[in-house]
Amino acid sequence: MMRTYEQWRNYKELELIRRHPPVKNLLELQILSVLRGFGYFWQDLWCSNNEPQISEITDSTGQTRWKIYEPTSDRTFQLESQQEVLTWLEQRHQ
Repeated sequence: MMRTYEQWRNYKELELIRRHPPVKNLLELQILSVLRGFGYFWQDLWCSNNEPQISEITDSTGQTRWKIYEPTSDRTFQLESQQEVLTWLEQRHQ
């Protein structure tokens, strides 16, 4: 198959596009990643709290549940309804 001059030129331009970022940018990204990791470590260390972490999750069937992680006991569990979560929180703080 013969290519037109414009197709050939486009092909050559695309071949010259770098597939990976330059090494300098990779090094900068790695350094930033390490610094971010230290930041998260110090944030967790200095700002740790004992409050439960509650997140809403949806399973593969589309059902919504609430996942609770309690740092004081290092336990994770799931509740079926928002009302159950509110009841659990009230009992926890009594």
